[in-house]
Amino acid sequence: MSPDISERSFEEAIEQALLEGGPDAPPRTGPMAAREEPLPSGAHLPGGYHRRRPEDYDRALCLLPRDVVDFVLATQPREWQRLKAHYGHEVECRFLRRLSSEIESRGALDVLRQGIKDSGCRFRLAFFRPASGLNKEIQRLYRANIFSVVRQLRYSDQHEKSLDLVLFLNGIPIFTAELKNPLTGQTVEDAIHQYKTDRDPREPLFRYGRCLAHTRRALQNRRLLLPAHPPRKRSRLISQLAAEYQCSIPDQRGLPWRHPPAHSFNGQGESRTASGLPSASPILAIPTTQRQFAAPSSPRFAPLVP
Repeated sequence: MSPDISERSFEEAIEQALLEGGPDAPPRTGPMAAREEPLPSGAHLPGGYHRRRPEDYDRALCLLPRDVVDFVLATQPREWQRLKAHYGHEVECRFLRRLSSEIESRGALDVLRQGIKDSGCRFRLAFFRPASGLNKEIQRLYRANIFSVVRQLRYSDQHEKSLDLVLFLNGIPIFTAELKNPLTGQTVEDAIHQYKTDRDPREPLFRYGRCLAHTRRALQNRRLLLPAHPPRKRSRLISQLAAEYQCSIPDQRGLPWRHPPAHSFNGQGESRTASGLPSASPILAIPTTQRQFAAPSSPRFAPLVP
């Protein structure tokens, strides 16, 4: 039987990798049913995402309302009760509208970092990894984060066009992705062209700050696209990736390197984007079974391997 090389199967493979270890993970079968060796102490398994349907997405608010409310109820029930006493039975609708408005004005990144205020109540929209495991309550809050994946997400009220893959954190969209497979005649360049010509930036989901990034994925792509780095740091990053994925990655030594616009160095040799985020690592790298992968590409990312 010939292997399935369709874009649909590519989506399914990525979704299964994201769901692995989570409540919606498909059952393991065959030789991969048992883990070969235990993970070292402190290590974290990849995956753990929740599967959500396209119908769960609110196109006007650009949110997964169910995930937003579930996260707040699990982590900040007292603040929610205070807000409910103020809004009554309209609390969910009013809170979601407030959250969507804050993301539109401040951006998803700032909302995830700083939270929002509503009628004297302050809410966190994400809990980041604690520095140590000594505080059990902080550990519980960190584990309460809800990562979700939606396939073929219809994002507009004006038409039924869809995105191949969208990732959410606590109901807030953080990454969108268009997936292409060269075996079916399409490459990452086709995904870039699709974002440029077929995705209206006036749509709420594509407005500046709504997501952390809009990425393009290509299976078995001939170019490895990584964030731009000075030559010395680039070489070190390539060595780390080659060791992690057990593959050889030739570096094009001697290539002219230019720092992309809207970046600056912070004094420690670390490149930062205009938003202040370090650009030293790929946003998302999902290897295939052949250990071939493509990191997200953008004007801020420099091709290393032709």
